[in-house]
Amino acid sequence: ANRLKRVEWAREHLEWTRQQWHSVLWSEESPFVLRFLERAPKASHYGDGGLSANEESDLKIDHKIIVWGCFTAHGVGKLRLLDGVVRKEGYIDVLEDTMYPSAMSLFQHEKDFIFQENNNPKHTSYIAKQWHEDHGITRMPWPAQSPDLNPIDSLWGILDTHLKGRKPTTTLELYDELETFWNDLDISLLTKLVDTMPDRCQAVIDAD
Repeated sequence: ANRLKRVEWAREHLEWTRQQWHSVLWSEESPFVLRFLERAPKASHYGDGGLSANEESDLKIDHKIIVWGCFTAHGVGKLRLLDGVVRKEGYIDVLEDTMYPSAMSLFQHEKDFIFQENNNPKHTSYIAKQWHEDHGITRMPWPAQSPDLNPIDSLWGILDTHLKGRKPTTTLELYDELETFWNDLDISLLTKLVDTMPDRCQAVIDAD
């Protein structure tokens, strides 16, 4: 069923104009992991010389943060650090304090853009739908299991690649690094990503 809906969605949007694609505010949340090695003592170890204690070993430590972001063909919105797993009530706060101000800085009016979000239950909840209706927000219907159709997924990959050349030591430093790079993204890159949408639609149709 989801496969059929993906193809149907792609066919419906295949003939969209460049201007229509440029009116979409793309959004998604993504995890980023802080990885580092910590020296940890071993309780005991049998070596050639017998039992020894308190020897050190490398212990891999992972700490994760989750960020939410949105962008258009002509700019990025505010990147937001989420406080753990966001429930439907918390998502309204994201819409109020992050999405809407970002949209108003990127577009002139609510009617000037279409908001894209996936089918996460907090996005499709009654209170979220009511919020969009109250604010006059037009939402893009979105097929399930389709991160490959969302160009922001490519942006997350670019940010992840950027982090490989950096060495933040705390989750706060990790977020600061992401935010700085996010705000410095070249507009030409954003435009190129959005302009891949016809090709993405055609690829879904070709693959059935």
